[in-house]
Amino acid sequence: MKKSIIVSIVITVFWLLTCNMSVAAIKSLKISSNNRFLVTADGNPVFLNGDTAWHIAWKLNRPDVAYYITTRQSQKFNAFGMVAFPDETPIANQYGDQPFQIVAGKYDPLQPIITPGNNPNNSTEYDYWDNVEYIIDQAYEKGLYVILLPAWGNTVVGSYGGALNSEILLDTTNGYLYANWLAGRFRYKTNIVWMLGGDRSAVNGSHDSRPVFRAIAEGLADGISGVTNHDGNADYSKLLMSYHPRKWAPNSSEWFQNDSWLSFNSIQDQPSDEINSVNHDYGLTPVKPTWLFEGRYEGFNGFSDWQTRFQAYQTVFAGAFGNTYGNMSIWGLDSDWKDNLNDPGALDLQYLSTLMTSWNNDEYLNRIPDQSILNGDTGGMSSESTSSYILATRTSDGKKTLVYSANGRDISVKMYLLAGPAMNAQWFNPRSGAWSSAGSAIPSGTGAPIHTFDPAGSASDGNDWVLVLDSGGGNVPPPEPVPPYTDDINNLGLLHCDSVITNTWADGSPDCFITPDDNSSGRTACSPIMNSSNDYWHIARDDSTMPGFETNSPYTGDYLHFDGGDAIIITNGWRDADNMYLDLAFRLDGLPSMSDNYMGVLMIDPIKVYVQNVGSSQGKILTIVYKTAIDGQFLSSTKILNLGEWYHLTLSVSNNNEILTVGSESGGFQTDTKSLTGMKSAEMDYVVIGNSFWVPSRTFQGDMDEIRWGNVVPEPYCLSFIIYCLLFTNHLRKYL
Repeated sequence: MKKSIIVSIVITVFWLLTCNMSVAAIKSLKISSNNRFLVTADGNPVFLNGDTAWHIAWKLNRPDVAYYITTRQSQKFNAFGMVAFPDETPIANQYGDQPFQIVAGKYDPLQPIITPGNNPNNSTEYDYWDNVEYIIDQAYEKGLYVILLPAWGNTVVGSYGGALNSEILLDTTNGYLYANWLAGRFRYKTNIVWMLGGDRSAVNGSHDSRPVFRAIAEGLADGISGVTNHDGNADYSKLLMSYHPRKWAPNSSEWFQNDSWLSFNSIQDQPSDEINSVNHDYGLTPVKPTWLFEGRYEGFNGFSDWQTRFQAYQTVFAGAFGNTYGNMSIWGLDSDWKDNLNDPGALDLQYLSTLMTSWNNDEYLNRIPDQSILNGDTGGMSSESTSSYILATRTSDGKKTLVYSANGRDISVKMYLLAGPAMNAQWFNPRSGAWSSAGSAIPSGTGAPIHTFDPAGSASDGNDWVLVLDSGGGNVPPPEPVPPYTDDINNLGLLHCDSVITNTWADGSPDCFITPDDNSSGRTACSPIMNSSNDYWHIARDDSTMPGFETNSPYTGDYLHFDGGDAIIITNGWRDADNMYLDLAFRLDGLPSMSDNYMGVLMIDPIKVYVQNVGSSQGKILTIVYKTAIDGQFLSSTKILNLGEWYHLTLSVSNNNEILTVGSESGGFQTDTKSLTGMKSAEMDYVVIGNSFWVPSRTFQGDMDEIRWGNVVPEPYCLSFIIYCLLFTNHLRKYL
């Protein structure tokens, strides 16, 4: 009884803390006192790591909205852009609702369709704007800002080239009134950042659309203030606004730099132009923050994860306060949008967020771009798809410096321009978020020599690195929660590889042993089966004796090596697939070919765990839980895996829910979940680790250690993990 009470209290406190955290994490934004960054109302800096979901208001239903936002939150995005309604052409949302009355085949922006009530289960109550509010509220609950465009640019300007056409809906009069109504509707939402424009130039030859955009800006400000008075005056202090320009054209600063409503500048450019655009905005007066609001999309003409990274890092290191990611399948929420939520470029940007939030408040707010500290060739771009740039950003006092090398070229730093007397150096990996030493006590300050830093690997596409120099010894963020290991008796089996293990197995079979190597020399481990060229271990289940367990991080002890043909077979290994628990450490030596892009890491029917090749010598975990013998439910981890690095995997299935956590202490952990329905319940009599047998090419290449499995997630594991999360949550609160 006491245990139940304690667990209930812990869960309740955990729920209260996390609820409080979500509220605390999403405060209204304002411009920093030095006019370079965005900060919360209480002055804490915010690095905007945005995504692009223009069509979310009409393309997604409520469950899909929640899925999109939850996924992006788990990937450390904290903002996304969306448009309030679908241009000039009437398109109903997923519930058949239109935003406005339709007159002569076009929307009338002065006649929004509003119904009493907002019950989503009652179609007569739940209208289009209730669903927009749901999106904003879901984002708020998950700590994301919504960058809301009242309308796309064609409804003001016309065609992409600026020609007047029938797409225009808004003028100075109805533009003001619509914006006034819209902002009044959402005036108490603290997670909205307003964005005018919409991929259009404000001036096209003799056609000047600035008066309309200024009227919309005034309408928004008056709506927030609760007044309707189109007189050319408004209080713009209560909201943030910017302007979304088109590419290959002037950016927002060209037309609105001196307008009081423009809180910060926004850029849309291709990678080769973005640095110049940031530099241009950074040097203007009055001083205003600037950022990349739309760049090249991942998946467009082969635009890769590396290109997504260097686009973002180069923009930020040139002086931008944030970055916006885009994906060809997600900006318009195409039919395959879910398949692309975990594209490598999107996942990589969580590490940019990790890096930028590793600065303390004073460091972040005093960050400046400074290329003068670099010695020698700082590179450039010969095309949109490749970069050799080296860019630096540092604190104004020179005590901390970050330098990005887009392709891993050596970084030569004029240490005499930095604070003295010495710096500690670290490498930050933009592909994994891992930190490693680059040297200590490196002379700096007056009289110090130039120092050259050589990142790992050769200078080549995709091998980007960040050098971190810190006179205070470095400010590596605290580790994320690590799923704890357990030797609880509820484990059905455990393969502990730091020593030879001998047990008497529950089914009465002879003693078996597991050696710490791959057994490829031909030694016998119980009854080798399957073929003569490679050895296979055939082991029966033992739930009576738990060998000792030690944590090695990194895993320096012995481990099992799989050379592509090895496997472990455990008979009577699973009893009930409705409840299961798996925990192991692994390191990849190789990946399968892209033509057969799965590799069997662990094989449990009806549950399978694979490593999937995602390109660029990287992989990720994919699981399949079967509802029937041929109908499976997939869960793909958002954690990208690099060759040669140790990772920890924990998978549990209980009460029709799957929880998959993958990561490392140095590179952070990612947790993904899936609700399972109609899952197949079966008593299984085997587990195969390292090889599929049925598809010979799907073999594991690498090392494994500390493999354990069970029918249920042991209660001590659950309780300790919740307590760990409580402690970690409490630790994080002081940074929010």
